[in-house]
Amino acid sequence: MKIFRFRVLIDSEDGEVFRDIDIQDNQTLEDLHNSIQLAFEFDNSQMASFYLSDEEWVKGDEITLFDMNEASSKEELAVMENVKLAELVEEEKLKMIYVFDFMNIWTFYVDLSQVLTPSGKVKYPAVVNFVGEAPQQYASGEGAGDDGILSSILKNEPFLGENPYTDDSFGDYEDYNEF
Repeated sequence: MKIFRFRVLIDSEDGEVFRDIDIQDNQTLEDLHNSIQLAFEFDNSQMASFYLSDEEWVKGDEITLFDMNEASSKEELAVMENVKLAELVEEEKLKMIYVFDFMNIWTFYVDLSQVLTPSGKVKYPAVVNFVGEAPQQYASGEGAGDDGILSSILKNEPFLGENPYTDDSFGDYEDYNEF
């Protein structure tokens, strides 16, 4: 058995932010997905995909968290829980782009940095290095429990201080009721 050390880097305005994650070669991309979520303290309720990548970080084949294909679709998607990391690593190299939360589009760059031998004292996967403070997943007012846009609409509060559904250029309804 081998241990893969992945450096998981996220774009951040606050400088370099990454985590190093050690994971067994027989574990799946879903295990890596869950480890990334824990390492960056994100809520795991959103969709995600890994994209195999080349040296220039160009997206290739997609591996999804869930199979969202229609039952009638003949195209079979690769699903994280079915893909073992050892199946992806060639010549001890692997680069992937991990996209999480397709509404906010969090993009992570995942690079296999080392291949190690397992340590009997470590429970894998393991976050072994933290650099930089992880950004907040949701801006204030966007989280599942926060008073965000949907909560404002449901409470019948004005949207951003004004009603977006009014149109000053549209006259009274009576002007159009000629029939």
